[in-house]
Amino acid sequence: MIRVIVLITCLVSPFLQAFCQQTSVEYAESILAEDLRRHLTYIASDELEGRDTGSEGQRKAADYIANHFKSLGLTAIVPQKDGSKGYLQKFNLYKNGWQDAYIKIGDGKRLHFKEFFPNGLVNIPAETTSDLLFIENPSDIGANISGKGVLLFESDDKETTKKNAEAAFEAGATTVFSISNADENKFKTLAAERQSVLSRYNRMRLEATENPLQPSKNPSFIVSTSLAADMLGVSERKLMKAKDGKKNLKSSTVTLKSERGDELVETMNVMGFMEGTDKKDEVVVITAHYDHVGIDKNGEIYNGADDDGSGTCGILELAEAFAKAKAAGNGPRRSILFMTVTGEEKGLLGSRYFTDVDPIIPLKQIVCDLNIDMIGRVDKEHADNDQYVYVIGSDKLSSELHAISEKANSDYINFDLDYTFNDPDDPNRFYYRSDHYNFAKNKIPVIFYFTGVHEDYHRPGDDVEKILFPKYQQIVRLVFHTAWDLSNRNDRIVVDSNKK
Repeated sequence: MIRVIVLITCLVSPFLQAFCQQTSVEYAESILAEDLRRHLTYIASDELEGRDTGSEGQRKAADYIANHFKSLGLTAIVPQKDGSKGYLQKFNLYKNGWQDAYIKIGDGKRLHFKEFFPNGLVNIPAETTSDLLFIENPSDIGANISGKGVLLFESDDKETTKKNAEAAFEAGATTVFSISNADENKFKTLAAERQSVLSRYNRMRLEATENPLQPSKNPSFIVSTSLAADMLGVSERKLMKAKDGKKNLKSSTVTLKSERGDELVETMNVMGFMEGTDKKDEVVVITAHYDHVGIDKNGEIYNGADDDGSGTCGILELAEAFAKAKAAGNGPRRSILFMTVTGEEKGLLGSRYFTDVDPIIPLKQIVCDLNIDMIGRVDKEHADNDQYVYVIGSDKLSSELHAISEKANSDYINFDLDYTFNDPDDPNRFYYRSDHYNFAKNKIPVIFYFTGVHEDYHRPGDDVEKILFPKYQQIVRLVFHTAWDLSNRNDRIVVDSNKK
C-alpha cells in the first residue's frame, strides 16, 4: 500500500517526484552494454543460423528468451494444450512450396533442384507416367509428339530454347524437358540459383490457401545431361552422339511429380508478463522481432545482430531492469508485456497473429506498444553523430505519448530524436514496416525506435562486432524511462490524434 501511495503522489509532490526520477535512474542504469553484448553474442551467433522464421535456430532463440523471462520471475500467460500456462505462443504459418517433386527412374527418385529444376512455378499434383520422345532437331517437332513428353537439347540462346518448348506444346506435348548444356558442377549451381529465385514466391501466410492450385498447363523443366541419359536408358556418350545426329534414340517413358501446395511452418511469439499493482488491467506492451532471414544459397549465415538482435536483447535487458525494480518493491502500477515476435521478416506475421487472431491480452487493455527494431548501428546520414535515434509514430495517435517520449529523452538521455521517417510522405514507409503497425492499425498508440538502414541490412555482415554498444545501451535506457512513465503515471494516455 505504501508503494502505491508513493507512486500516486509522485506526480503531485515535487519531493516525491524527484524520488521517483531517482528510482527510475537507478534501474535504468542496470541496463549495461556488457549485458547487451552477452545476450547478443548468443542471439546473433552462427549456432542459431540466422534465426529464419520456423527454423531450428529460431526455436533455440525462443527457448533462450523464454528461459530468461522465467529466470526473472516473469509470469507465463499463454494457455497451453494441457491446461497450463507457458511463455510460447505457438502457431502455424502456411508457406507456398513444392510438397513433393521428383522424376522417377526404376525404383529411384531423382533430386529436384539438384538434377532437374522447373521453368517457373510448375504444379503437377499427382504422379504421372507418359511416353517420352527424344527430339534431336527441334525442326522435327510435329504431330507425332501429341500426348507425349518431349526431351530436347537446350539451345545456346535462351529465347530459342523457349520458342522450341512453345512449339512442342503447340504440337500437343504434355511436358518439355530441355537438356542443359552445362557440365554437372555448373548445373548444380544453376539449379541452386533457380531454387533461390523461385523461393521468393514461397511466401509465408497466416491463412491457408482456400482453393487448391490447378495443375500447370505447359510444364517444362531443365534436366542435367546425366539425368537425361538415364531417362532414355542410354549412356551419356550415346546421348551426346545423338545430339550430333550420329545416333538414333528410342522413345522411353517418364514418371514425374511436381506438387506445389502449403507447407506448415510452426513458429512462436515469446511472452513474459509482469503484473502491475493498482492499475494492473492496463498493459504496456514492449516488442521486438527475434527472427531474421537465415542462410543464403551459398551457405552464408545472416546473423542479424542489428536486425533485430538489437531489439530482442534490448527486451531482455528491459525485462531485467523492471524485474529488479519489482523485487525491490518498486514494480510498475500498470502491467507490462515483454514480447518478442516471430515472422516480422515474412510480413509482420507474429504481431498480426497476436493482434488479429489470438490476443492473449484484450486489445482494449493495451495502453501502447513500444517497438524496437534495429538500434545498434548508424546510417550514412548520421556517420558523424551516433547520438541519435529515429522516433516513428509517437504523435500519430496520442499527443501525450509524444510528450512523454520527448521528456524522457530530455530528462535522461539527451539524444537527437530524428523524426525524418515520421513524415507521412516518407517514401520508405517505415511506419508500416515493423511490428508496431499491427497495434497502431487497432488505434493503440505506438513508438518505433530505429537507427536506420546500413550497408549490412539483410546481408551476412550484420554481426555483433559492428554494434555500437554505448549508443545501443542509451537507446534501451530511453525506452526504459518512457515505459516507466507510461506504466506508473496516474492516467492512461489518451488517444487524441489520427495522423496517417
